[in-house]
Order: sequence, then C-alpha cells, then structure tokens
Amino acid sequence: MNQSSQLWAPPWLRYPHIPLGAAGWRMGAGESYLIQWSQWLASLPAAAQQQYRAWFPPPPHQRDFYDPGYGLSDRDEYWTGSPSGYLVQHWRAAGRPRYSREQLVAAGYDGQFVPFWKPNADVVGPESCCQWQPTPFHWFGNYRCAEQYLMAEKARVFGDDAKLAQIMDSDDPGHMRKLGRQVRNFEPEVWDAVKYSIVLTANYAKFTQDPQLRAYLLSTTGSVLVEASPLDTVWGVGFSQSSVKAYQPAHWRGQNLLGFALMEVRDAIARVYANIDRLDPATVG
Repeated sequence: MNQSSQLWAPPWLRYPHIPLGAAGWRMGAGESYLIQWSQWLASLPAAAQQQYRAWFPPPPHQRDFYDPGYGLSDRDEYWTGSPSGYLVQHWRAAGRPRYSREQLVAAGYDGQFVPFWKPNADVVGPESCCQWQPTPFHWFGNYRCAEQYLMAEKARVFGDDAKLAQIMDSDDPGHMRKLGRQVRNFEPEVWDAVKYSIVLTANYAKFTQDPQLRAYLLSTTGSVLVEASPLDTVWGVGFSQSSVKAYQPAHWRGQNLLGFALMEVRDAIARVYANIDRLDPATVG
C-alpha cells in the first residue's frame, strides 16, 4: 500500500468518543463517516485492505469494528453478565489483567517507576493518572472523571438506578465514591469480576479524548505506573511515594490494579495510534 496521507482514519480515530454500538454511528456525522469510510475501505485492493487493518487495529474493547457480525454468543469469555442483566465487556478473555505484581517479582524488575496518587487539575503529569483528576470524557454518556464512570458502572451492574442518578449528578469524586459504596444488591465476587475491565475502558476514553493526556501517558512508556496510595491495597500498592517500598514490588501490600490498568491502556493506545501519521489529517478526530 502506498504510504499516502490520503488514507482515511478508521472510525475509532475519527470519533474516539463514540463507542462501537452507540447511536452516534446510526445518525448524524458519525453515521455519514462510517458509511463513507466503509465504502472507501471496500474500494481498496485486498492486499491494501489487509495492510490497512494491520496498520490500524481497533481498540481491544471495540475489536468488532472490522467484523460487526461477530456476535456475543461467539465470544462469551469477553463478556460478563450481572444480576441486573447488565453486560460488561472485557479487554482480555475473562477480564484477566495483562500485568501483575507477581510478574514483576518473577522478572526481578529493577527499572523505572512513575508514582501517582492525588489529583491536581492544574497540571498534566502523574496526577493525571488519578481516577479523581477532572478530565471530562464521553462514553455512552458524559463523565467528569474516571471515578464517576467506575461508580456509575457499579450502579448499573447491580441495577441501582436511584444511586446511578445521584452519581451522575455529583461533581465531587469523593462523593461519587461514597455513593458507589452505597449501591444496593452489591455482590463482591460479581464486582471483582468486572471492575478491572471497567477501569480499562474508562481510562482509554479519558486518555484518548485529550491529546495532552494521551501524549503524557505515552511518555511513561517503559516505566511501571504505581498508585502510591498508603491507604489502598486493591488499586494501589499500600505505600506512599515517599516510601522505598513503593518501588519494591516484592514488598507491596497492594495489588496496584490501577497502575497496571493504566499500563494496559498505554499499550493499547500505543498500538492503535502507532501509524496515525499515515492518515489524512483532515480525517483524524
């Protein structure tokens, strides 16, 4: 394929705020672009289409863009249903994280770490990794921060519409978390099966819809991201960034799920955006 700047951006790069299956692809500018892009892609020779697909893979949670006929029944391991009937999509089979503390320990990792914990709305940096950082994004709705998405999904998973409305109405991440802890019909084992995948999707939307955030996250490539919270042993490591143990995975008290999720998001963004310079800039969102 000729490395031409006239290549059309795939839909997920043209409109990163419109998820696969959303109404935005069935009306307005999204629908128009999807139709024109599909026709343009189909007009290319088979070899060129294959090269295009290799250059522009869809995000893990939108893998069906090239094969929309691939139904849920064909891929149950990538979906988990909840008691409320709500479905959560996984990035990897059964929602398994790509990274873990055990991997780092087994590999004897002694490289760079990037610690983060509390938000700071005035900077783009490690603070941007915080779930509470005010970073508006759209994903089947508008969210003020990734924490709001996580707590809203928690309410949806357990069918608590009243709490969902309160979470979506809140503008305080701390209050959002408090409301999330009050969700009715909560089942820990159900939540544990889906929470990591939810955080992946929230942060992919967050970091792809803001070019500065995306550039920052990619700038950390090669480093292990660490939520250096002395209070959180699930999403964080259980130590503050001032503790030497925050940089010693063998001594972590926590799982660092948020840090590892951000690394997985970083990998996905690097892969999806790797060849963006080949595209006609006018078609990139």
